[in-house]
Amino acid sequence: MWRPWDNIGVPIHYFGPTTLAIGPRRAAPIICYEQLLVAPVLLSAQQRPDVLLAVANDYWAKDTYIPNIQQAAITAWSRLFWIPLVTATNR
Repeated sequence: MWRPWDNIGVPIHYFGPTTLAIGPRRAAPIICYEQLLVAPVLLSAQQRPDVLLAVANDYWAKDTYIPNIQQAAITAWSRLFWIPLVTATNR
């Protein structure tokens, strides 16, 4: 997972591939809070994936609005770029 301004986590590759091949399709994984950030989604959409894969582990936020906000954000990204969406959330 990308952590801006930190050396911990996966570094963002502005000019590298942001999609992965799953059979003949290309998927863009958007993990947890990345669903709320502009850069990971824009960089992934630029690669023209066939599907957005949005995964989150929100067990710690089950009594908050965070899971709903993440779902609304990734749904909006999906609709904005006309990319089908697959989600999985641990609540």
